[in-house]
Amino acid sequence: MFEINDYIVYGNMNVCKVIDICTPKGVSGDKKYYKLQPIYEHGSIIYTPVNNDKVIMRKVITREEAEKIIDSIPFIDIMKSDMEDKLMEEEYKKAIKTNDSKEWIKVIKTLYIKSQERKNNGKKPEKIVVNYLKLAEKLFNGELAISLGMPIDMVENYIIEKIENIAK
Repeated sequence: MFEINDYIVYGNMNVCKVIDICTPKGVSGDKKYYKLQPIYEHGSIIYTPVNNDKVIMRKVITREEAEKIIDSIPFIDIMKSDMEDKLMEEEYKKAIKTNDSKEWIKVIKTLYIKSQERKNNGKKPEKIVVNYLKLAEKLFNGELAISLGMPIDMVENYIIEKIENIAK
């Protein structure tokens, strides 16, 4: 069970802060809900049952875990991309829904490479590639921003600098 003020990853909503554990108005009985405030969608509130088993919820990784994941990025394999586009889209969806940072990295690396290949051939990246790349980056960078205590727009440069230092 999460506590008030915990930061959690809630489904594909990115990072949320638990601001209350309560029974919302209009809910009969004493069923408890988390009242969540999405960090990057100001003004939104989400109520979800404490025992919700339909949406993956987990605590945000610690700073130490975030640093280890960043250090492991060069060693995480890309996804196999020898399937047709529709099947690959399903693989991207599955990987993102796991709420696993390493799976998000696989998606990001795979789609970044696909995007660069198209650009190098004078073509625009496919819309599906752009959309899933943005989603995976948003989820990954959003969690790291909280874990590392920095603004989300600084995370990508932080990762690049760390990886460049690893390569030296």
